Amino acid sequence: MRVMLVASAGGHLAELYRLKSRVLESRDEVMWVTTDHPHSRSLLKNEPHILVPNAPSRSIAAALRNCMQIAPTILKYEPQRIISNGASLAVSTLPIASLRGAHTIYLENCVRVRAPSLTGKILRFFPRIELYCQYTSWPSPWEFAGSVLDEWKSSSSNMFNDIRSVVVTVGTESWNFRRLFKKLKSIIPENVEVLWQTGSSDVSGLGIDGIYALPMSDLVDAARRADVVVAHSGIGSALMSLDIGKVPVLVPRRMTYNEAVNDHQVDIGRVLNDRGLCVFSEVDDLTMNHLRTAGSMHLEKIKTVGKMGFV
Repeated sequence: MRVMLVASAGGHLAELYRLKSRVLESRDEVMWVTTDHPHSRSLLKNEPHILVPNAPSRSIAAALRNCMQIAPTILKYEPQRIISNGASLAVSTLPIASLRGAHTIYLENCVRVRAPSLTGKILRFFPRIELYCQYTSWPSPWEFAGSVLDEWKSSSSNMFNDIRSVVVTVGTESWNFRRLFKKLKSIIPENVEVLWQTGSSDVSGLGIDGIYALPMSDLVDAARRADVVVAHSGIGSALMSLDIGKVPVLVPRRMTYNEAVNDHQVDIGRVLNDRGLCVFSEVDDLTMNHLRTAGSMHLEKIKTVGKMGFV
């Protein structure tokens, strides 16, 4: 079957890439569609893919522009199934593909704990698009498909005190998260080696040698060598850490401080914390004990996770 997987770069792409073995069959021919970004280029370098310009959050003009660019690809590739978990690329792709007769599936990103995103709300108006979620509490027309988080479980041991290296990563969103960097700079001892992936955050005057964005392979290698990973409470950063066997410290961006468009990072951080898959803390409450606790936890991969509910 010809399958097109559609996701915006960042957390959406990281999640769908993590799920590919659970949404594909071995004989499927796969084409990825995502936004042009160092992360997507690095992650998909060995996969057939098409890159489109990044669409700013909630930009109707950008979504329409990408629709015009993606439509010829759909006509040429003629996918039999299209799966997307957002964000605006789902709006640019799924409606036109459904009109072409493709089996169209929208899986709401797992950061949407309580209710669908704006993308999900828009796609409800297209009856040919099947709607799935990752939480059992959602009402119809949403159907539970399983969760990307079902693949891991953790166990804890005695806290340890010897943290020698930390990776801090907050993605590359246009939102500032200076509060986190200021707090970490005040609590991490000077003798601890820190890699600061700062994205768009203003770290001037904090004594931080920040890097806007590392290639994904370099960030993963650095995180694997570190004693602990500290990240904003985004699903991409969380999955990256879990994938290398580390329980991260997750700190949510807050809408009140103009760090995000809403507080969904609080919701997903608490879900991960309840599953034992992160150590969750607000910026003001963060201490070195959170880092030590995360560093002491052991992560185990669950081998019996099946396909998602729509496969």
